[in-house]
Parts: sequence; C-alpha cells; structure tokens
Amino acid sequence: MTHKQKYSGQSLVEFALIFPMVVFAMTVFFDLGRGIYYFSAISNSVREGTRYAIVHPMGTTAERDEIINTVKHYAVGINTDSLTVTLTPPCCGGDLVTIAASYPFQPVTPGLALILGAGHGITVHAQSTMEVAPINR
Repeated sequence: MTHKQKYSGQSLVEFALIFPMVVFAMTVFFDLGRGIYYFSAISNSVREGTRYAIVHPMGTTAERDEIINTVKHYAVGINTDSLTVTLTPPCCGGDLVTIAASYPFQPVTPGLALILGAGHGITVHAQSTMEVAPINR
C-alpha cells in the first residue's frame, strides 16, 4: 500500500508567488483599457468637431472657439481642461479642415509608463481632416 505525503503549505506558497503577478497583469490590462478608451473618445470628438467645422464658417475667433467647444463637448469621460485642441482652417484657397487633439494619459499601474518608454506619462493624439462643404467655400 502506498502512502501519499501531505504537503501542507505547498498551495499557499504557490498562491503567494503567483498572486502578485496576476494582480499586476490585471492592473496593466485595466490601464491599457483606459488608454484605449481615451484614444477612442478623443478620436470620436475630433471627428465630430471636424464634421461640425466643414459645414459652419470659421471666419471669426468666436466661430473657431465654437468648433473647439464642440470637440470638447464630444470628449466624453475626459477632463477637457487637459485636452489640447488645434484647429487648422483652410487657407490659401484650400478645401481641407484639420483638427488635432492631444491628451496626457497618466497610467495608474506603477512602472507602466516606463515599460512603454514614455517616462512619466503618455500623450494620446488624434487627428481628423475633412473637405469643406461646397456651400462654405
């Protein structure tokens, strides 16, 4: 008859070794998910702002501010105080409007920015270019 040996602390030791890696992996996935969400939200807001810009005139500063406010309005879930929006109106007879936005993303996971090679934070960029509507040329 064979006797099984009992390893009373083996499971606890294995759990103690694996648990920190699992928690780190989960926080990295959540952080990367936040970064992807920020990029998606900024992309959508820039695209909607460009759609607004191609059908509305951009002659005055107030009209340009309205376009920038439209971009910030569509940036759902983002602190719009940190959102930098750049509007490039058509010039020299051009027909293209370009709106770009950038947002500083601060990862919560310790060391994630260093792993990605960005130092203290990551700047998320999005840009959209569309042709001005013929009525506004």
